[in-house]
Formats: sequence, C-alpha cells, structure tokens
Amino acid sequence: MALLRSRATRPHLTAMLLKLVWCTAFLVMLCSVVDGVLQLRYIYVFVPVYILEGTLVFRSILNLRSKPYDTDRTGDSVRVRTPVVRFLLAAAARALLVLLVPLRLDGVVHCSWTLILLPAWLLLVIEGAAACSSARGAALSRGVTEREAVDQNMAFLRIGAVVALAWLLLTLLLRLEHVSTTWLSVFAPLFMAAATYFCCCCCICTLLVSASDPKPRDVPPTNASASVKDTARSERDPLLGEAACASSYGSEGLAAEV
Repeated sequence: MALLRSRATRPHLTAMLLKLVWCTAFLVMLCSVVDGVLQLRYIYVFVPVYILEGTLVFRSILNLRSKPYDTDRTGDSVRVRTPVVRFLLAAAARALLVLLVPLRLDGVVHCSWTLILLPAWLLLVIEGAAACSSARGAALSRGVTEREAVDQNMAFLRIGAVVALAWLLLTLLLRLEHVSTTWLSVFAPLFMAAATYFCCCCCICTLLVSASDPKPRDVPPTNASASVKDTARSERDPLLGEAACASSYGSEGLAAEV
C-alpha cells in the first residue's frame, strides 16, 4: 500500500497499467479477428500497438532531453550523438514493423515476409550492438565495482536474449515463407523456456519451504549467573578481569572455610 501511495511511483504504475490495458485490447481484437468473430482489417486491430508506440516514443524523447546520456566532461560529440542515433533508428524500425505487418496481412502489400521483417532484424542488430558495447566497456574498466559487475552481467543477459530472439525470428520467417511445414519449430523454444522458468520457480519454492527454522538458543543455568557476571565485567574492563576473578575465587574460598 505504501508503494501505491508514493507519488514517485505513481507515473510508473500508471504507465504499466496503460500498457497492460492496451496489450489486452490488442490480443482480444486479434483473437476475435482470427476466429472470425469480428470483421475488421488488421490495420484497425493494430491501433492499440500504435498508441503504445506513440507513448513509448514520447517518453523516450522526454528522457533524452532530461538525461545527458553517455556524456563526459570532455564533451565528446560522438558519444553524445550515439544514443540519439540509436533511439531514432529503433523508433523508425518499430514504426515500419508495426505498419508493414498489418498491411501485409490485409493484402495491401504483396512483398515477401523477408522484406516485411527487415525492421525486426534491424532492431535486433541495434540491441545487440548496444549490449556488446556495454559488455566491452565493463570489461575494459580497471577498477571493477559492484555496479560495473552488475552492468556487465546484465549486458551478457541482453546478448543472450538477442540471440534467442534472433533464433525465434528466423524460425518464424522460415514458417511464413513456407520453408518449414510446421509451427512446432517456432513454439518449441517458447515451450522449453517456459518449462525452464517453471522448474526454476518450483526449485526456489521447494528450497524456501524445506529450509529449517532457526532453533532457539539455550538459556544458561541459574548457578552460572556469577560466572556470566564475571565474564561480562571482564569484557567491560579487561584490566580488572583477572582481579575480579581472583576476588571471586577468594570470596568463594572464605565462604567454604566458614
């Protein structure tokens, strides 16, 4: 509840909620058109995707204006221009992709799926180049801090994700061009990834459930209270520890003689 009431997280939560709503609307409309429930052109089905892309571009422009990406004190113009060029190329590739795919499904464009999916390959190349650049920069840094180690691991994860998406896009392209005759080659990696994720979650839950509870500590007996006091006194004042122990031993000997 504190996270929901925080003013700093409200814009992010609102953006996530809007993304969820528009993605759900797109999936519902797509399934309805494929099943023949709705008679709509695919260009209208992709309207939620257009709204999402417009929102993403607008937020990215605001971030580019408010944050000095990759700027250093020397004012290197090449480093300053690199994120801007990357953003413009990615935005253009996404716009072409979400525009060409519904036109191809509606039969307005009759070119092959290889040309239609070229913007998707461009997006993968841009993301892979950015991930490789981040990994190379983290590897060349001499004093590796904890933040740099995390960035390097995230860069390697991004490279792995790019390779997996490239394989998935290749199998989809082969199926759309009728080189492959089954959809199993497209969905088999997704099933394997989902199964791996499910197994990892089950293993983590099993370890958390089977973990032993912490045992309570043993309380020292009553007759050992004097020794505990002497130990505490010796820890407070190490110089008087031996004298205190000697005095306690002497008092015990006198008590025994009496």
